[in-house]
Amino acid sequence: MADIFISYAREDQEWAEALSKTFEVHGWSTWWDARLSAGERFDDVIERELETTKCIVVLWSNNSIKSTWVKAEANEGLERGILVPVFIEEVKPPLIFRGIHTLRLMDWYNNKISNEIDQLIGDIDRIVPIPNSIDRDKNTVDISIYTSGSAYKVGSFGEARFSNFSRALGREIIKRGFKLISGYGSGMQQDIIQGALEVIFMTQNSDGIAGRIDVNPYPNKYEPSSFRAHRVEIIRKSNFVIFLAGNRINASTNNVENSQGVREEFEILKKLRRIPIPVGATGFASYDIWKEVSRDIDLYYPGQQQIKNKMKKLGDTSLSDIEYLDTIFEIIDEVVHFE
Repeated sequence: MADIFISYAREDQEWAEALSKTFEVHGWSTWWDARLSAGERFDDVIERELETTKCIVVLWSNNSIKSTWVKAEANEGLERGILVPVFIEEVKPPLIFRGIHTLRLMDWYNNKISNEIDQLIGDIDRIVPIPNSIDRDKNTVDISIYTSGSAYKVGSFGEARFSNFSRALGREIIKRGFKLISGYGSGMQQDIIQGALEVIFMTQNSDGIAGRIDVNPYPNKYEPSSFRAHRVEIIRKSNFVIFLAGNRINASTNNVENSQGVREEFEILKKLRRIPIPVGATGFASYDIWKEVSRDIDLYYPGQQQIKNKMKKLGDTSLSDIEYLDTIFEIIDEVVHFE
């Protein structure tokens, strides 16, 4: 039984595959007819999957509006109240479906980013809630932690301490059995990666670097839309996001200001329902994110009010680096083992 049944014309198989991958990174299971096993009867399998699926996404195109199978599958979704139709070409759908709000995804396929894809995820979420990003049957190595931040200025931490803390964070992520996901575009990220590598080389870990670290270089020059897509793909791979500092130099004024990129990663995290761990004591954008998360713990940690006291510690500037690190991983442990 799949969460989402994708109905499409055979000519649009690349679309079905691309959407299937997008849905699956959000945690949903999908079924489309390319997943038929050898020897299975087509009509029997289709009927079984239609009866058990929780949502039917139909792709309207010049080919699919002529398909008897697609129209029948869409009608099943309509009758059960679980139909989510999208346009992948400029067409008129069959008459019975014309009164249904239908998103236009034509611009999404080439650049993999559009407001419509976010709306589509939201529409499906109302029918089939996005699964929790933590699979509690996983080993810790299957749980990924992304580190978000930038630090042209390090505030009250001081440069040496902030560098040492970042390095220690990288070491602890690997030592405690998690996978590190990181960008590569600032001193902070380099320190985190260096700390992780120290543990891998010291322990001669059998998973190797590729199994424990996923580095995603940030381009120096980029189009905002393509860079946002890059951020989305990185955060989709993560379970937790740790926020540190988050500032930049304004080229026009030469003043330090909060990083818009770090803030954007927080907004992406909210849409993807990943879990934020902002170290507010490091200041700047992370402090603002820490305040927001602290105000509404139940939104980010449903049913886990005990996290509130731990989150409070991450904003306390009087704590030691060891206390911050212990608190970060206590939060992760609470979430992973929460029933």
